[in-house]
Amino acid sequence: PLFLAVLLIPYTGCRRGEILGILRKNVDLSVPGIFLEKQIRRVPGGKKLDDLKTDSSVRFVPMTKKLSALIEAHMASQPKIKKIVNGKVKEVYPEYLFCHPSGEPYHPDSMKKVTKRIMEKADITHLTPHELRHTYATLLLESGESDRVIAELMGHSSLAMLKRYAHVRNKLKISSVNRLEEHIEGSKKEE
Repeated sequence: PLFLAVLLIPYTGCRRGEILGILRKNVDLSVPGIFLEKQIRRVPGGKKLDDLKTDSSVRFVPMTKKLSALIEAHMASQPKIKKIVNGKVKEVYPEYLFCHPSGEPYHPDSMKKVTKRIMEKADITHLTPHELRHTYATLLLESGESDRVIAELMGHSSLAMLKRYAHVRNKLKISSVNRLEEHIEGSKKEE
């Protein structure tokens, strides 16, 4: 189940704690997307469901159709757990989208470990969940998305957070200037 959780990072830009804090009720397969409002964070001796980092971190994150289909299949295959509902023991789906068979959410360090195993199998030397999150932002930049939209999708509180992608912007600027030169040179040949 955590393979899919790791796959969500480069496709949504979510933080690992945000992904582990996704409740099934916050997944909307009709749109498709996920409403993020909580996170699982590390605390001394374990983990805790907590509010997100900032108010801007509370957000709707759209998903691709393929990712939505994977999430739908995951939800359908999740085993039910026994829970007391109105004084009676019932079998219900767990509250969390990604959890142990007991219904307990995973610890954020689990994401790190699974990401490491996936990267080793793919023969990638080092890539952390946080770096996968940056990959999402980089790909959005390279596809021409606006800073405002990227900041909102990433849950950043300000556009200043996007300064860390200056190397990508420089690469895009160089590419843009090269296209301009090709256009100018092409116009000269037509004359």
